[in-house]
Amino acid sequence: MATPRAISIDIYDDLMCPNCFMAYTELGMAIKMAKEQRLPIIYNIQYHPLRLVCPEVLPDGKVVDRHDFLEARFGPEPFANFKKSVNSWGEKRGIAFAWHGQMGATTWAFRLSLKAFELGGKMAQYPLHGALFRASVIEGKDISDINLLADLASGLNIMSRDDAIAFLESDELKERVCHLAKANRAKGITSAPTIVINNKFKLEGAQCKDVYFQVRSQRILSYEAHSPVIFTQFLHKVATCNGGECSNAPSPIPPTAQLVGAV
Repeated sequence: MATPRAISIDIYDDLMCPNCFMAYTELGMAIKMAKEQRLPIIYNIQYHPLRLVCPEVLPDGKVVDRHDFLEARFGPEPFANFKKSVNSWGEKRGIAFAWHGQMGATTWAFRLSLKAFELGGKMAQYPLHGALFRASVIEGKDISDINLLADLASGLNIMSRDDAIAFLESDELKERVCHLAKANRAKGITSAPTIVINNKFKLEGAQCKDVYFQVRSQRILSYEAHSPVIFTQFLHKVATCNGGECSNAPSPIPPTAQLVGAV
């Protein structure tokens, strides 16, 4: 058996973002495919805050109607097109997105995400991220609600409900979330989601599972990290989902991955 190789996957996203949930879902399917094929890979996944709505627009503590807020931010026609595209992706996977309900800033959710990583690494943060996405974009719940967050944390055995409440009522990691969100934008990460592989290459936007699978399969390991031109050619060759479910994918999931370049 080949010695497992580690691939680092750093994901910059926002927990109120449907596209980011789509990427989470497709990435999970890709990892499952890789495990089924027994690829000798260890995935080191970490999520980082990239707030799409700045605190000046949606301050911490303020709660808004999700649909009205997003429609005002997008504009009626672009928002209608965005919903249509996202819903089309969801229908193919038996997933219904929630476009109504209350919505607050994601600061508290990101604080809990960082705390989960501190306490249990990727084994704690990854499932929490999924639970936060489902609560937000599928169930239409307000993930700035500390009671909801505490329930999720205790349900996943990350910490007790009382400990989660105490943590969320404190200011622990609040400045850290704000600093990271600003720092990530300052280094040119502005699209949600953005996925950085081995701290060298990045993919912007949600991709289908076939793209993620190819990028994360052992074939990537045969290319030297200092050869972005070769890697670009490789990526564009393997990322085309001819005959797959990507061929008619909605616009948030382009049929080929966009390699932005070396980080």
